[in-house]
Amino acid sequence: MQKLNKPAQQAWVHLVRASDHVQCAVAKALKAADMPPLDWYDVLLELKRTLPSGLRQFELQDKLLIKQYNLSRLLKRMKEDGLLSQGTCDHDGRSIWFCLTEKGKKMQQKMWPVYEKALVTNMASKLTAEEAETLSGLLQKIR
Repeated sequence: MQKLNKPAQQAWVHLVRASDHVQCAVAKALKAADMPPLDWYDVLLELKRTLPSGLRQFELQDKLLIKQYNLSRLLKRMKEDGLLSQGTCDHDGRSIWFCLTEKGKKMQQKMWPVYEKALVTNMASKLTAEEAETLSGLLQKIR
């Protein structure tokens, strides 16, 4: 078995800290703008990508990497706020299907400029386009 070398260990620490820093900055920016939390944006974006069909709850869970019990509560709150609609799957009555409502689509669009500005401030402005491309390639290689 290969041992974890020092550069790889340092890369891991920097990756986790950088990710945490940027996510916290985005979350703070959304809160300061009186917007819903970052997890809500992620759900809205994933559902927007599937318009008009939507996704089943387990598909959302796979895309978002949120634990099932947390996702269930999150989806319930978002549905109560009118951002999502819910139904059952035609070929599997046990599966719950979620779709983005018009209100949800507008909320995602409203949240994006705040999110984008936080990304620019806390990440993009610190990298050249070439560095960002290299970083993206390296992260994709790990994935």
